[in-house]
Amino acid sequence: MKLNRWQRIGVVISILWILGSAIYVRNAQVDVATSSAQYIQKMCLEMEGAQSEDCSKEFHKNYVDFLRPNWSDIALTAFAPVVLGWLLVLIIIRVFRWIKAGEV
Repeated sequence: MKLNRWQRIGVVISILWILGSAIYVRNAQVDVATSSAQYIQKMCLEMEGAQSEDCSKEFHKNYVDFLRPNWSDIALTAFAPVVLGWLLVLIIIRVFRWIKAGEV
């Protein structure tokens, strides 16, 4: 199958979107994991009688738990706009051709 210039541009943009959005969402997940674990550590250190090493262990335990990737969020953010974009463009092209074919 041979793709025209617009289709090739669409494929390149789709690939760039998938990669970029997946990286962006994963980095956001890491940022949330870091801030959540730091907040828990801060709360631990503010408790009376809390030991610094106990809070550090709690930080690392929570950080590892929070750091697990949420693949459904990554996949939805990466692929849903691409699929919806291609469908929207296909519908627009079909409607345009239908209107143009009706001209006499």
